Amino acid sequence: MQKYQTPNPQKTIWHTINGLAQEEPQLTPLYFVTVKLWAQLWGGAIGILRSWSALISVFGLPCIYWLSMELFKSRLTASLATVILAITPFYFMASQDARHYSLWTVSILLMSAALLQAMRIKNQISWAIYAFSVAFSLYTGLLSIIVAFGHAIYVFSMERFRFQERFLSYMLASAVGIIAFIPWVAIVFFNWAQLQQMSGQTDTVKLSLAELARGWVRQPGKLLYDPNISADPSTVEKILQYSVTVGCLIFVLYTFYFLLQTTVQRVWLFIFTLVGTTALGLVIQDLTLGGHAATGGMSNIPKYLTPCFLGIILAIAHLFAYQLTEGSLKQWQRRIWIVVVAIFISTQLLNTLSLWQAQFTWANGRKDEMQTNLAAFNIINETENPLLLTNSSGWDIMYLSQYLKPNVKILTKPMTGKQVGCIR
Repeated sequence: MQKYQTPNPQKTIWHTINGLAQEEPQLTPLYFVTVKLWAQLWGGAIGILRSWSALISVFGLPCIYWLSMELFKSRLTASLATVILAITPFYFMASQDARHYSLWTVSILLMSAALLQAMRIKNQISWAIYAFSVAFSLYTGLLSIIVAFGHAIYVFSMERFRFQERFLSYMLASAVGIIAFIPWVAIVFFNWAQLQQMSGQTDTVKLSLAELARGWVRQPGKLLYDPNISADPSTVEKILQYSVTVGCLIFVLYTFYFLLQTTVQRVWLFIFTLVGTTALGLVIQDLTLGGHAATGGMSNIPKYLTPCFLGIILAIAHLFAYQLTEGSLKQWQRRIWIVVVAIFISTQLLNTLSLWQAQFTWANGRKDEMQTNLAAFNIINETENPLLLTNSSGWDIMYLSQYLKPNVKILTKPMTGKQVGCIR
């Protein structure tokens, strides 16, 4: 099993792209091409592969600083947004996984900042940069289509629904970026059945609005504070979890209200479209096509909500910066806000450090299942001449085999040759 989890030097980048196109068309190829090149340079150990995501995540910091400067014209706000992004649990977990979500985060920030710059400067070079960023983001994550749609709503609204020069420049730049993505659109079209199978759309159930809403209220907590409660929580742990969930939800709703009250339309509309179009797009997907009951639908999977999380971070940074610099506040009120900001940043940092030391978190999937599997694997590893019989998918076994000793034999339902080729 292990040999299929390390790069094959006989396989080229074309094999990587072709494998994704045939077996995982929902995964756009840019990240996988770059990580293959990284592995060819430094090796295919798990730590090396994860280091590429960590390195990519560093580039997200100047990108969110740039975006914040374009939005708020405030160095303090930009600095706070950069610090908050760096220490949030969701971004830290993305930087630790050998998956494309750290690069997708960078691409969303880059595309958003490039749009605001192009709208401000209004020259051909700035719109060319935006066109490149659109193509870059689309080739990083398929859900960037929703973000691009949000940009269209924003530009059209700012132009007051008139086809003026700036809107036409935007349309041309967007068209160039989308045209560059057409080859992968064709791949998705011709492999639609495979996409549905690999993304789990062939094994979905209809989810009610109430079922989805129960998960939505938890999402701000997963962004800001994740206590990483055990699979069988005590009463105290349940109270802690509920308190964090409710507190984070109220805090985020207040930051949006504060943003609306204290900024001009150019600012609040951008953040609202960034958050709203992503959330609404995923909700429509869950209500119309269904989702997995175990995950609560796509709109309750944190990694898909990355654009929403980025919008929340920008709103929080504005709230803190405004309160720290607002001239109408009395000295004692400003001191209280200094303490609030210090507590917020320090507790977030402590929470992120605790997740770093934890063996399993929500980013690994269902924590209770992971802990049960680990307990079973400990027993298997201690058994003489062990043989593991399972009906789990090949993907799950390949992931969990990291915890098995080399002498453990595994008998599972077979994978096709194409799937094995795609892995390598």
